[in-house]
Amino acid sequence: MEPALLCSSCAGPLPRTFDRTCPRCGWDNQVAIRKCLQCKGMITLNETMTYRSIAGSIIALGLISWYFLGQLLGGAVGLGIGSICALTTLVNLRHKCGGCGRRPEGRLLSRHDKNSLWLRRLSYLVGALVFATGAGVLYLKNRGRTG
Repeated sequence: MEPALLCSSCAGPLPRTFDRTCPRCGWDNQVAIRKCLQCKGMITLNETMTYRSIAGSIIALGLISWYFLGQLLGGAVGLGIGSICALTTLVNLRHKCGGCGRRPEGRLLSRHDKNSLWLRRLSYLVGALVFATGAGVLYLKNRGRTG
């Protein structure tokens, strides 16, 4: 008698087909990724703005405002916009299906998936705080210089 195949994520029984995706949690045991239960698309951590796009917006808006407002105030505007972008991504960061766009239930995500979400949120929060602090310091330096 053959031993039963079990899911490596939830320990549920697996079907005896070529596709080793667990019907209970969506874990694909062949390639070790989570899949959507509806469309079998890959579940990924979806970010509205990535680190690269936030840095690009800081640089672009900082240079434009530097030309019109001066060096310190332009840097403050660029860092303030970067802080807003990081907070926007922090709020909208979640796991989503790449195929149908649905969010998986919280019970289907592993501890590693949940920890990676919280670590990414923490990094965006720290980035937003650093950008906001930099914007405040540059603004106060500009205010002390002109006033």
